Amino acid sequence: MNDKNSIAIAAGCIDAPTNLGIGKHIFVKDKGDYYEITDGAPQIEKF
Repeated sequence: MNDKNSIAIAAGCIDAPTNLGIGKHIFVKDKGDYYEITDGAPQIEKF
């Protein structure tokens, strides 16, 4: 990510509780058909 207004952190590198939320889902065009995204966050087909 190369955006001065954003920060990226690997989700598994911090202890719970994080109080983080999902901002958007990327690469959803490539997700398996057995996954269902139902949280209402924006879904971007490709990044």
